[in-house]
Amino acid sequence: MDLGASGNDSCVTTFVLLGLTETPALRPILFVIFLLAYVATISGNFSILAAIFIEPKLHTPMYFFLGNLSVLDVGCISVTVPAMLKHFLSNDRHITYGACLSQLFFFHLLAGTDCFLLTVMAYDRYLAICHPLTYSTHMSWRIQKASVCLSCVFSFSNALTQTVALSTLKFCGPNTINHFYCDLPQLFQLSCSSIHLNEQLLFVAAAFMGVVPLVLITVSYGHVAAAVLRIRSAAGRKKAFSTCSSHLTVVGIFYGTGVFSYMRLGSVESSDKDKGIGILNTVISPMLNPLIYSLRNPDVQGALRKLFFFHLLAGVDCHLLTAMAYDRYLAICQPLTYSTRMSREVQGTLVGICCTISFINALTHTVAVSVLDFCGPNVVNHFYCDLPPLFQLSCSSIYLNGQLLFVGATFMGVVPMILISVSYAHVAAAVLRIRSAEGRKKAFSTCGSHLTVVCIFYGTGFFSYMRLGSVSASDKDKGIGILNTIISPMLNPVIYSLRNPDVQGALKRVLTGKRRPL
Repeated sequence: MDLGASGNDSCVTTFVLLGLTETPALRPILFVIFLLAYVATISGNFSILAAIFIEPKLHTPMYFFLGNLSVLDVGCISVTVPAMLKHFLSNDRHITYGACLSQLFFFHLLAGTDCFLLTVMAYDRYLAICHPLTYSTHMSWRIQKASVCLSCVFSFSNALTQTVALSTLKFCGPNTINHFYCDLPQLFQLSCSSIHLNEQLLFVAAAFMGVVPLVLITVSYGHVAAAVLRIRSAAGRKKAFSTCSSHLTVVGIFYGTGVFSYMRLGSVESSDKDKGIGILNTVISPMLNPLIYSLRNPDVQGALRKLFFFHLLAGVDCHLLTAMAYDRYLAICQPLTYSTRMSREVQGTLVGICCTISFINALTHTVAVSVLDFCGPNVVNHFYCDLPPLFQLSCSSIYLNGQLLFVGATFMGVVPMILISVSYAHVAAAVLRIRSAEGRKKAFSTCGSHLTVVCIFYGTGFFSYMRLGSVSASDKDKGIGILNTIISPMLNPVIYSLRNPDVQGALKRVLTGKRRPL
């Protein structure tokens, strides 16, 4: 325990954050999980911001507030997660008293602004649905800015009050916080002075920052529900409700976790439940917000699902073809060490790496498309959902998506192609050193099938995704799509297997029911 002298009293100068686990073996796994969550949150929210800034059609009150919410989500996760990632990588889990108070202040500043901003967004939905004729007047640019500024001022006052009140407490020891960031309930139980005033302040703040906004949101949506139910058309009612469902989902997650964390003043004991709620509040909620707001349309959900799985499977194909080229290189150029270098473990690892890289690529593109807006038309000039045809339907900027597609095509196409070329250059050099013509023919024949599949797969892939200057769909794209999704998978068994005499013999025995003699 780190203590510093102050008169006759001893006070804690550093705290120790226990974090999510004390098991060393779990730390690398948790590091990867939370790093991916952090990157997904940053990229998702910044994609929303970029789309809002670039696209004039998104310069509306709803998207202005959504942009501010994205900034708050990025800030909220950045206050807690980077420090947690640092603790996963090192054994030093200490945090200074000043850093702890700073983390507490900024967390409550950002989370508090979130509270009020969600209330303003509910009021915005109320005006849009219940008073559409006066909406532009009641939600003018000046009112939007004033609403955000007031949210920040109220939240700043609360965060400063809580931080100053906490700084007056004495911490004599112990100094171990059973959490992964500094927050009020966990710090209260470490204080060796009275926390009665702090609990009262927290109760008042929880009521003002939680109950009052929640009541206002409920009243707003009460009016919205009444107005929507007066709409005679079922389609109209469904459309009106769908514009509010995303916001209500975020409100439910945010306020549910907040009430659990701060309204239990009778018990300040920390537990694993608090850590779970903390993860929901600081990691999951900011990460899900872009998806919740963008994926409220079932048609978009279906399209994105198809898009994700298509790119996942095609990406695995890319890297698996590279692994197969490496296998041929080892078999021909390093035959004596082949069984060691291409063991069962190595095979499983290579397939696992292929799937992981492809999953990250597919998820990145799907999330990036999910933040685009599709205002109409909704006709895709293709027979399946893919990036180029969807890009031309978007009414928001696709600049970021184009850059991501270029990077993805380079990493998933150019890099594997280079590795395949290098592998086969070594193979060709080794084969040409074989003196027997029959030996050279046999060696080349083992690679011919793979090279044929590589040419078909990468040729169609480059045509589809490396033409960023033009996203217009045409009949050529459909033809390439048929080659890539139907012809290539159909020919692969023929190319790989049916040219092999052993496979031909096995198939004949299966069809005739004859077994191979022992």
